[in-house]
Amino acid sequence: MYTVGCRPARSARRDPRVLRRQRLAAVAVALAVVLAVAVPLFALRGNGPAGAVPAATAPLGGALANLPIERELPRPTAAHPLRIYFGGDSMTGYPIQELTTLARATGVMKVMGDYQVSSRLCYNVPINWPVHLHAKLRALHPRAMVFMIGANDGGAPITAGGRICDFWSRQWFAAFRKIVGRMMDDALASGVQRIYWVGMPIMKPGHYPSSDQMKRLNNAYRKEASLRPGQVRYIDIWRLLATPSGQYDPQWRASWDPTHLNSAGARRIAAVVMAAIKHDWLPKRH
Repeated sequence: MYTVGCRPARSARRDPRVLRRQRLAAVAVALAVVLAVAVPLFALRGNGPAGAVPAATAPLGGALANLPIERELPRPTAAHPLRIYFGGDSMTGYPIQELTTLARATGVMKVMGDYQVSSRLCYNVPINWPVHLHAKLRALHPRAMVFMIGANDGGAPITAGGRICDFWSRQWFAAFRKIVGRMMDDALASGVQRIYWVGMPIMKPGHYPSSDQMKRLNNAYRKEASLRPGQVRYIDIWRLLATPSGQYDPQWRASWDPTHLNSAGARRIAAVVMAAIKHDWLPKRH
C-alpha cells in the first residue's frame, strides 16, 4: 500500500520525523565504523557454521532461472581476464571476499571490491553513490559489475522534485527506481557489458531493516533490471538465505548482528553470482 508522504524539502530541518531519522542515521554511521573494523577480523576467524554449504555446491534456487544469452560476450583469458567491479554497502564485505576467491580459482577473472559502510541510495550520506560509481567505473574499466545495497535505505526518506518523500509513498518508489536505473545506465555507458544486481535478503522479524522494506527495494531493482534485458541480471537471494518454509534463517547471519552476513552466507551468495557470471562469460561449448 502506498501513502501520500511528500513535503517541501526546505521544511526538513523543522520536521521532527526527519530530525529523528537523521539522528538514527548518525548512530548507524557510528555503528558501521565499528563494524567496518570488526568484519575483517571476523572474516579471518571464519565464523561460518560447521555445516556451511561449500561455494561450489550452494543451491541456486530460482536465482538463475531464465538467463538466456542474447549476445555472445568476449571469453576472458589469463592474458585478458574479466575485470569485475563489486560495489555496495557493508553487506557486501564478506561476499566480495568470497567472490574474489571464486574468481581467482577460474584463472581468468579478477574482482575489484568497493564496499562503503553505512552507504545508501536514498540520500548522499556518507557518499553520493551515482557520482562515486561514475568515477570508479571510469577509473577501473571493468567489463562486469556486481552491485548489492539497501540495508540502510529501508524506511529512510528521499528527496524528489524539491520535496521530501516518505518511504511508503509512490513518489519515493518512483524516485528510488530513477536512481537505480540511472546507475545501471551509467555503468553500461562506461563500458560495463553485464550487470549483476543482487537483491536484499530476508531480515529478522522485529529488527531494522524489515523484510517488508527489503521487498520494496527488491521490487525496484527487479523492475529496473527487467527494462534492460540481456544487460542487467537481477539475482534473487531471498530464498537462498531463508529456511525451507521461507522464514528468516540465522545460520547465514553474523552472530554479532542479525542483518549482516557471516562467511557461510556470503559463500552462498558468491556461488550464485559466480554461476551467473560463468553462464554469461564462460558458457559450456557443445
